[in-house]
Amino acid sequence: MVLEWCFFEAIGESTEAKWSYQPGVGSYRRINSYQLVGVGKGDFVKEDGLFGGEWTPVAKGSGSYIRIQTFQHVGRGQGDYDKEETTAYREMKLRPWCIWLWSILVILLLALMAILYYGPAGFRDIKSWVALGVPSASDASVTTFDCDVDFYNWKAAWSDNKKEYCCVRKGCHFSYDCDAGYHTWKESWSSQKQRWCCTNRGRGCESRESQLYDCQRGFEDWQRQWSDGQKLWCCTVFGKGCPSEFTDEVHEVQKPHEQFECNGPSHSWSSTQRSFCCTHHQKGCPEKKVKTQPQLKGCEAHCDLNGQKQSCQAQINSAARSAFAHQNNACGKAYEKVKSECAVCSSCALAEVTCKALPVSKPFDCGAALQNWVARWSEKKKDWCCKHEMKGCGDAFCENFEELRLWTTKKKAFCCRTTGNGCTGSQPPLVSAGHGFKWKRAKVDGMSTWIRDKVEPPKPKVEPPSKVKVIKVKSFDCKDGYHDFVHLWSTTKKHWCCEQEGLACTGPNHPAVPLKLNHQWKKVKINDVWTWTQVKANHVTETYDCTEGLPEASSNKLAYCCAHFGKGCE
Repeated sequence: MVLEWCFFEAIGESTEAKWSYQPGVGSYRRINSYQLVGVGKGDFVKEDGLFGGEWTPVAKGSGSYIRIQTFQHVGRGQGDYDKEETTAYREMKLRPWCIWLWSILVILLLALMAILYYGPAGFRDIKSWVALGVPSASDASVTTFDCDVDFYNWKAAWSDNKKEYCCVRKGCHFSYDCDAGYHTWKESWSSQKQRWCCTNRGRGCESRESQLYDCQRGFEDWQRQWSDGQKLWCCTVFGKGCPSEFTDEVHEVQKPHEQFECNGPSHSWSSTQRSFCCTHHQKGCPEKKVKTQPQLKGCEAHCDLNGQKQSCQAQINSAARSAFAHQNNACGKAYEKVKSECAVCSSCALAEVTCKALPVSKPFDCGAALQNWVARWSEKKKDWCCKHEMKGCGDAFCENFEELRLWTTKKKAFCCRTTGNGCTGSQPPLVSAGHGFKWKRAKVDGMSTWIRDKVEPPKPKVEPPSKVKVIKVKSFDCKDGYHDFVHLWSTTKKHWCCEQEGLACTGPNHPAVPLKLNHQWKKVKINDVWTWTQVKANHVTETYDCTEGLPEASSNKLAYCCAHFGKGCE
């Protein structure tokens, strides 16, 4: 970065914002809006529905709308996005003066190196010059020392110059009190003290192999078998292999002064005697107390599963959020699993467990494309949404009365509310039984429910020919106002058009009017009311956008919009 700043100058600075997704901790929320750009110019289409419509993405260039994303600041921790601003530059411009400066510095460096190499002899030894007075290896006047001689008594026998010389070349030596805390050396000594005491005193060694030398091997003929280094080390540490004139002195240094007698029972010893005997002879040391934890029971008992030792409750929560994540009854399944694998959890009742399972995931979104579910949904989605959310159910869903006992409570309530089938209450359904029918209480599949019963028309009175009155039957134009027959037609007109032409029939059964050739009855929704209409058999109806372009629409589009949305009928 320093070289880049020195050689180049940034030109054309610009700042741009980047949005990072941070769910639940961000400061902004995203807002989607849609703009109408014309047919064949956008990526989205709008499908009208009961709650204002739904935006559906389509292939690029085949929709009428484009999506515009904006971000609104809502406060820290209230949104799902954070804003990051980055600075960019259009180009980098070279700085000419910096090139001249670096060239001068390189020339000066080369000149300095030439002076040091070709100058006086005192400057040729660069290492000595840099060392600032430390003599070089070529200086024959430097005094050398043998750092192995008198090493066992270096504090008193070595001069200050030898100490400084050997400290620089062999390393300075720091001593530790290897008697203090020896009875607990594994727990209380640091790793540095263990190494020093093992190397210099033979104490605190993990094994004999970890000692610098084995002073037991070859001790019978140590004068010939041991090296000078082993003789010095074993003499200093264990008093073995020492010259005769130093034996007494070494043993005197190594042997601690006996202040107390450490034999006999220790219960009558003083604290000072206990400390001395424990340190030097490992006798009278205090016993370590092992703390015992109380045995936990129920859901707090510890269970070891998959290498993790946790309470039964923690193990159940872990299984519910991992092995049975997003499943129905995840806590119950996790409870049975842990109880079968951990015997200590058998005393833990499910009612005592505070279990927090992850929300159950749905395989389908039953709200997407609901207005056109017949054409847009797959068969699996239709079956799942009808079974679990009572959406996308066909006409035959509520007609299998012979299996009424197998219906779920949710299905009975749905069918009773929409078609009148499956109602088991004492009052008849609120849905109309249809023209020419009435509700009747009956037994179906062993259950008391309501069924449709045909109403027998009253027999006309036979009067003498002289008294027969000619009644004119009033006729209606059933195409006039059909797009809004719910509000525009009278009750008489609705009944007449349903009986004569099969229009405006809202009952659960299709009209008794004969079908046209190659047609079949189909239920459609006009102004939030389901009614019957005739459509071509085995014909997949093409869908259209009925919110625009009706004046110049084709006949197929007008027929579709009139049948499904009551628009373009005139």
